[in-house]
Formats: sequence, C-alpha cells, structure tokens
Amino acid sequence: MKPIERLSRQRLRSAAVVLPFLGAFLLLPPFLPLFTARVQVLGMPLIVVYIFGVWAALIGLAWWLARRIGGEPEPPA
Repeated sequence: MKPIERLSRQRLRSAAVVLPFLGAFLLLPPFLPLFTARVQVLGMPLIVVYIFGVWAALIGLAWWLARRIGGEPEPPA
C-alpha cells in the first residue's frame, strides 16, 4: 500500500470515528429548537424533516465511508 493511500485510509477511519459524535451533536436538544418553527415541508413539520434528514445523511455517510475504507485490513505495525 502506498503511503498516500495509507494516509487517506487513516483520514477516512478518523472521519468514521467522528461521524457518530457529529450525529449526536446535530440531534442535541439545544440544537433542535432551531427547527421547531411552524413550517411545513411536503405536509410534514420541519422538525420531522430535519430529524429524518440527519438520520438519512448519517446512514449515507456511514455507507460511503465504509465503501471507501473497505478492502484488505492493514497488517499490524
């Protein structure tokens, strides 16, 4: 494995570690009131669209990271 590829894989793994914390931050109660306005998006309250949008984005990002990180495991150093 080339040094550039190893660095890239390490960054992707770091991003995979940070992803759940980002998701938790985006769903914290102090952040949610920003989306409690009486606005409807396709007949649904904005808060519902936000929560499910964050959830879907986290799943998509986790899938993308898993595909990019995949491959053979690195040998122990």
